[in-house]
Amino acid sequence: MVSVKLIKLNILLPLVAVILAGCAAPVRMEESAPVSSASAEEASPVKKAVPAHKEVSPFAEREDAYGSLLNEAWVALSEGRWVDADVWLSRAVRINPTNPEIYYHMALLRQQQGQPEQARQLAGRAMSLGPDQSLEPQLENLLLLLPVVEVTVETTETLTESKE
Repeated sequence: MVSVKLIKLNILLPLVAVILAGCAAPVRMEESAPVSSASAEEASPVKKAVPAHKEVSPFAEREDAYGSLLNEAWVALSEGRWVDADVWLSRAVRINPTNPEIYYHMALLRQQQGQPEQARQLAGRAMSLGPDQSLEPQLENLLLLLPVVEVTVETTETLTESKE
């Protein structure tokens, strides 16, 4: 009787351990840039090393969800990842649809994507939301840089003829 209980225990114990191990969430660790031994004392274990030639996001220090989205969008824009930037900015708009800063960054994105008319509309939307004193000149400069597309009767007729 004792040997049967030991056999069952020898089978059940490893089985329970495997089942419990399968329930545990995997731990993901990010790799940070290697730090030289000379600067290891100065480096914070939390922050990653940033190359000197890259500008740091103005939203990097924000810890709220909205600030995090803007930071991700800013990084994606600076790296030329237009689709990712668009996703992050769209999420930020859903959280705070009345913030002119989001529309400014969306306008910059559209400008980079070669969509000046959409960029102009987004910059106009940002201006209509009452930007602060630091953002307003940036919006004005962007609007000056964007080409104005004039739609005339002749242009409209040419467009309809090309569609046919």
